[in-house]
Amino acid sequence: RIHFMHKIRSLHAKKPKVIMDFGCGTGGNIKYLLNVFKPEKLIAADISSKSLEIVSKKFEKSVVEVKKIETNSEQQTSYCDMVYCNGVFHHIPLSDRKMAMNYIFSSLKEGGSFFFWENNPWNLGTHWVMSRIPFDKNAIKIFPRTAKGMMESNGFDIQQVRFLFIFPRFLKYLRFLEILFVKIPLGAQYLVFAKKNNGSQ
Repeated sequence: RIHFMHKIRSLHAKKPKVIMDFGCGTGGNIKYLLNVFKPEKLIAADISSKSLEIVSKKFEKSVVEVKKIETNSEQQTSYCDMVYCNGVFHHIPLSDRKMAMNYIFSSLKEGGSFFFWENNPWNLGTHWVMSRIPFDKNAIKIFPRTAKGMMESNGFDIQQVRFLFIFPRFLKYLRFLEILFVKIPLGAQYLVFAKKNNGSQ
């Protein structure tokens, strides 16, 4: 995911100085974001104080700043060049999704990039995997069209939608072929890449 994002963003914008990992959990993706994008600051944002405590012990505070998400708080300051969000929104109640999306939009600077990753409901493997994970028991899957509409209604300018991870781990040697199918809804996950452009509402 991270390398795919880096390739896309390098075509659209300069290196991001400040990145937010929205819904970072215990920070499993942070080291990859730091290694690939090399930002000056990474904001690890989550609603769980316990998760953020774990993150704060893993990384240097001078580079990684933890931030508790409060979507119903006042307007956020626009300070991020890029926001990364992976598999978070299917855990957010429907009534709170608009506030969460607005939180992300408000956190981005003009011209900032938003990489929204979600599990693909069109993929049967996705249903099977999620059914076996207790954490996903009450998850509400999001179709790509719904995700795009939710983002556009919050002012984002959609750049592209891509589907990845067709081949399971035991067929990973075939993954170099996936670039041929990124526009077809086959992969286990999809990416909606959007920007907060000048003139966004």
